[in-house]
Amino acid sequence: MYVESLEALGYFYQYLNSYLGKRQYTGEEIPENRIFAQYHKEMKSFIVSDLCKKKPSIRLVLATVALGMGLDAPSISRVIHCRPPTSLEAYMQKIGRAGRKGQSSEAILYYNNYDKG
Repeated sequence: MYVESLEALGYFYQYLNSYLGKRQYTGEEIPENRIFAQYHKEMKSFIVSDLCKKKPSIRLVLATVALGMGLDAPSISRVIHCRPPTSLEAYMQKIGRAGRKGQSSEAILYYNNYDKG
């Protein structure tokens, strides 16, 4: 799920953490066992490695545009935007992360009247 700022990234992370509680883990309560991840430099190699597996353990990655740079992960089947990207080119670059091996994929864009300007 792409967000436009680090502030939004933190907000969604805290929300999921609070909402899911102990259900966010697939085993021991450590960051590597969460079903969602917040993309940042300390977790980068783990997230990229997991996403490149045939059956990744991470179900949702919260990220800014930094995630998509050079990522070729065939397991990604859905890309979500929490608000419109700054340009059509940016949108195309981000949604291009899904369906890399020809499988069905979808792009979801959430917005409101404020976002439309």
